[in-house]
Amino acid sequence: MHYIAMLFSIFIYLVPMMAQAENKPAGENYFATTYIESKPTNARRIKAAAEPQLFSGVDKKEDYQRMHEKGYELVGYSNFTAGDIAPELALPQARKVGAEMVLLYSEKTGNRQGSVQELKDAKARGEKIRSEDIKDRPMGYSYFATYWAKIMPPVLGVHVLVPKETEKPDGLIVLVVMDGSPAQKAGIKKDDILSKIGDVEVNTIEQLNQAMTKFSGQAVTIEYKRERQFMSTTANLN
Repeated sequence: MHYIAMLFSIFIYLVPMMAQAENKPAGENYFATTYIESKPTNARRIKAAAEPQLFSGVDKKEDYQRMHEKGYELVGYSNFTAGDIAPELALPQARKVGAEMVLLYSEKTGNRQGSVQELKDAKARGEKIRSEDIKDRPMGYSYFATYWAKIMPPVLGVHVLVPKETEKPDGLIVLVVMDGSPAQKAGIKKDDILSKIGDVEVNTIEQLNQAMTKFSGQAVTIEYKRERQFMSTTANLN
């Protein structure tokens, strides 16, 4: 546990810090009922060997970037507003989807929170819950949980911007370079534009996958552009 906390120094371990009383309708877990699965990729996930770990996220954008750099893939997320919810309720959903780690973000909404059933009943009647009816209720919170799985070592180790169907890009923009990957060892950095791997031009995701298949396990020349300068390097692909 201490190793994980040190490795992800931008995260604060959550469970001891945010042990909260459970306050939800019996039998309902918002982390499960609001869960949305991420779009599948061709990355191979490593089956979690232990119980999922729960951390408090610090900055959604920076955490998202860092998790990808550390070799994790986003499995899905939960997003809801409710009363004071015990954070460990995210763990059953993490086990269900095979996530190794959960990052949880929560903040007060500034509004008193009625129960979900009360909200449903009021909506069915075409009414709204009056503030005076819940003035003694605790403040509500907005919750956002992301679920992450470790992936197998990649052939190259980059995430790139997926071009739109209407675009004809001149290369692929690097969004993430994974720690310890062939790309990082070859000096590839975020915002570089990959143009050619070996003899394969890489202007589409399909061409990038073609190059990975063709040169997997080999040393290959990568041509790219950095700040308008054309450069090349050699990477030993996994």
